[in-house]
Amino acid sequence: MNNFKIYIDDENAHIRTAKDKDFLQAGKRPVLGQLQNTIPCDGISNLLKNKEVHTGFTETIKALDIKEKESRKFNNIKCGYLSPLKDVQKPTTHKNIEPLKVYSPIAIDVDPSSSDKENLSLKEESQTSESSTPTKASESIPQNFTRLDIYGCYSYYDAIYKYMRKQEEQFKPKSYYMRRQPDISYSMRTILVDWLVEVGEEYKLHNETLFKSVAYIDRFLSSMAVARPKLQLLGTCAMFIASKFEEIFPPGIEEFIYITDDSYTTKQVLRMERLILKVLCFDLSSPTSYTFLLHIAAKADLASKVCFLAMYICELTLLEADPYLEFCPSLISCGAIALAKRSLGSGEVWPNKLVDITGYTLSQLAPVINHLNETHRKSFTLAQTAIRQKYKTAKYQHVSDVPFKPLTVRDSYALP
Repeated sequence: MNNFKIYIDDENAHIRTAKDKDFLQAGKRPVLGQLQNTIPCDGISNLLKNKEVHTGFTETIKALDIKEKESRKFNNIKCGYLSPLKDVQKPTTHKNIEPLKVYSPIAIDVDPSSSDKENLSLKEESQTSESSTPTKASESIPQNFTRLDIYGCYSYYDAIYKYMRKQEEQFKPKSYYMRRQPDISYSMRTILVDWLVEVGEEYKLHNETLFKSVAYIDRFLSSMAVARPKLQLLGTCAMFIASKFEEIFPPGIEEFIYITDDSYTTKQVLRMERLILKVLCFDLSSPTSYTFLLHIAAKADLASKVCFLAMYICELTLLEADPYLEFCPSLISCGAIALAKRSLGSGEVWPNKLVDITGYTLSQLAPVINHLNETHRKSFTLAQTAIRQKYKTAKYQHVSDVPFKPLTVRDSYALP
């Protein structure tokens, strides 16, 4: 327990009382005196120069009004007489004047015989060029993977993948951290993650929000001890932060308080959110196994059912902290893809194309594949059924009903 850090902030710091020595030495705070405006503005001081200053606000306004009227009166006097007002002459109207024509600044006279044909030909060429070169990701990748097109160009995929590989090492949680937690266990964490899956489906959150929520929980528990009654508060605040990071319209704080059956107050949620951000050092963009799965699926042009089954296997690993915290998220996603191709009989399990994209050989995936085999096998009889029911729908092509087929790797090749 010596490795856990305790953070003191303004909300959980010791409250100073009258018995504290430094509080007594500070003395009493002086009472504020009478607040008044003793220095008049420049304009008012000039007008009230050599005049009696009125203390009341209404009397001061009357004095200013009289002074202003007198100044206007003397400005109009010429040779002791008031200057007569000039007769206002009405403008003469002409009936034959045509109204002005307002031309639009973008109205340009063009020759339809020349430029219009050129403009039409340019539009047709641009439309045909866009339709004739569709993006590779939109052909076979399902709708859940269409946001991979934000990268814009496949030439940047390798640089992005290398950057994510560096990031996953930096933000990797500590494995077997649960042994140092005094009040919670693996089974409590499993129940919490299963509940977060239901929350994500209730509010229709992205899958990346769920994966990031679990990553925040593991990173927080790697360095902080949490009491049993506050574990659900930790999971709620982790999803609250992840939804604000990932979603366009995240649920409000009152929604997250409602799903906990009003077990926590707004102050408690905001306080825990602040503590999580402080422990994570505001580093929220850590890549997950789902992030790598999106990247590899678009680059390798995988079939939609293979993507969904690999996604299902990756989400099953969230229920188990260990031994999957020993592996990097990229390794888990690659192992899930290999196992999904094996279960669906979709060609070669790990072709050279995937080796070039991911940088992992099949022998390097062998340790994680052994654990994924056991996780997929137990998923049919698991007590926590939220993930299984989620992927049993037509949206995910019923991949949770795909029968289990073990994948055995020996000497860099898969046994039949």
